[in-house]
Amino acid sequence: MKKRFQAVVNKKHQFDLTSEDALQFQTVNANGIHARDKHDSVNASIRAADFPNKKYTIKINAAFYEVELKNELELLIDELGLMANVAVVSNELISPMPGLIVDILVKAGSKITTGDGLLILEAMKMENKLTASRDGVVKCVLVNVSDAVDKGAVLIEFENDEKDK
Repeated sequence: MKKRFQAVVNKKHQFDLTSEDALQFQTVNANGIHARDKHDSVNASIRAADFPNKKYTIKINAAFYEVELKNELELLIDELGLMANVAVVSNELISPMPGLIVDILVKAGSKITTGDGLLILEAMKMENKLTASRDGVVKCVLVNVSDAVDKGAVLIEFENDEKDK
């Protein structure tokens, strides 16, 4: 059975694909990828990755491309309109992957807004800026620069919102 997925490039080019359309990929190094199909091949590198949101910056030759990926379940949820006006609120920032804390951009008591950078996590030789999913105040930072963290580790706690009490 074919699996569906979608790639949106530079927020304007949408590609609806199936598992049969997938190119053959070969990893060259930690960031380098060699992709090929029946008639062509290309070398590319991942320059930035936002794994939780499935957004990537890819360099092909001298050009940079912003790519957002959606899997079959996310496409179905979009088609059914189930995610309209739904916000995910969490009182914790959780590590989406194992890595090394390179920089911490906030401290306890910092006021944050949705999208603000919280810390930089290096994974597979790429620096990933983890951002706030909501407005709020940092309750405590549970990691230090140079700490190695596992996937699922709580990195930062936020104060409860008045609506949550």
